Amino acid sequence: MPRLTNYLFSNGDLDSALRNQEIACKQKVESIPQNQFLSTPIDDVIDHIVSQVSIDPLCIYEDSMEMNAGRNKS
Repeated sequence: MPRLTNYLFSNGDLDSALRNQEIACKQKVESIPQNQFLSTPIDDVIDHIVSQVSIDPLCIYEDSMEMNAGRNKS
């Protein structure tokens, strides 16, 4: 049975992913119409943007860990 190689950030890197989120955040703020931006409490603007661009941290469940004798090098 072939082993799956679904490594975290295997198609990119964490730095690039976070930088892209930073750019997206700026673009989302800049896309808010000026009148709406000025009339909305800043905490509401922040909550709205953060809900769209936040990244959940990696969670490791030690009780679900499994030992693997080696890696598939193919």
